[in-house]
Amino acid sequence: MDFEYRQQGSSILISWPDGQTNNYPFIWLRDNCQCPACFHPSTHERLLFTADIDPDITALSVTGGADEITLHWDEAGGHESHFTGEWLYHNSTAAPKGGTVRESAVLWTAESLHEIPTFDYMEVAGDEAGMLRWCAALRAFGIARIRDVPRADGTVVAFAEQVGYVHDTIYDRLHNVYSDPNAYNLASTSEELKPHTDMPNYFSPPGVQLLHFIDNEAEGGETTLVDGYACALQLKEEDPAAYEILASTDVGFRLASSKGDIIGQSPLIELNNRGFISTIRYSNQLMLPLLIPGEEVKGFYDAYRTFSRLLNSADNLVKFKTRSGDMIATHNHRVLHGRAEFKPASGARHLQLAYLDFDLVMSRLRQQQVAEIGADWSVERFY
Repeated sequence: MDFEYRQQGSSILISWPDGQTNNYPFIWLRDNCQCPACFHPSTHERLLFTADIDPDITALSVTGGADEITLHWDEAGGHESHFTGEWLYHNSTAAPKGGTVRESAVLWTAESLHEIPTFDYMEVAGDEAGMLRWCAALRAFGIARIRDVPRADGTVVAFAEQVGYVHDTIYDRLHNVYSDPNAYNLASTSEELKPHTDMPNYFSPPGVQLLHFIDNEAEGGETTLVDGYACALQLKEEDPAAYEILASTDVGFRLASSKGDIIGQSPLIELNNRGFISTIRYSNQLMLPLLIPGEEVKGFYDAYRTFSRLLNSADNLVKFKTRSGDMIATHNHRVLHGRAEFKPASGARHLQLAYLDFDLVMSRLRQQQVAEIGADWSVERFY
């Protein structure tokens, strides 16, 4: 990748063909030298001890061509660091704008999502290329549907283990969902389930929910899905104060079973340190009483009401009837799921679910890219 560079003080400024200019400080470049003495050639782990770098390190000279650069360092024994344009571009130090989501996320509403990404079971479970297409769809849209999944006990766990491994919770790793008059959870009733994310009470909620519809013949019970990222950004645009409240106020959630009692607190809209939306935690049924000053309560409920209306708006909510043999995967940090009320006496309804980490989905995509262009840190990091 071609670029133009110039030294400015203790940094190198690089201008890219797309018009972007990035600032690369000398200490950052020295810390990320990719030579075998600084990064282990097979493990790709850093050998150089960062704290030993002179904070005032400078380059004696900078040389390079149109698509590479070499820095000759002012340090005992001398050292050279070589970088390609591709590596520097993909590891840009430019801080992105806050309050948004990664470019890999294709935001959607009820109108813009023309079709749910749908795959045949054998296309995904029996073929690595199909599995990668499924991972890419889940990465982009936060949802993916698989049709004609064998309606056998435990199939959802077997599929999760093909992706990577099951994320265990205080529920059974193979969790059965029936309508039960002695229900321990609203999912085991026939009542409407408003859109929600699962396990918001965990410090690290499972990243992917796999929901296998072994039988879904009852009248009603349509599946509902909504893009939490898209709704959060709508909130930010329409009511920035409400967005700020939900992104900064801790909310408690609790879920208990015979295996444990997990309580956690986090904002409903969780941001990373660069201001990107990383996780939506929303479950009206599991929310604990707010532990905030009384004068802040009304503002929170006003913000919560506005966000909830967006999440349940017909403009944002996708509603459809899931067939027996379907498996719905959702990115549980992003997409909220729910269902309409159903009539349990009108037909069989049996679901099995399992969880896995979204990291595993991303890992499959990274491994494929590394296999295609080599084990090199110049590959896109797929945040």
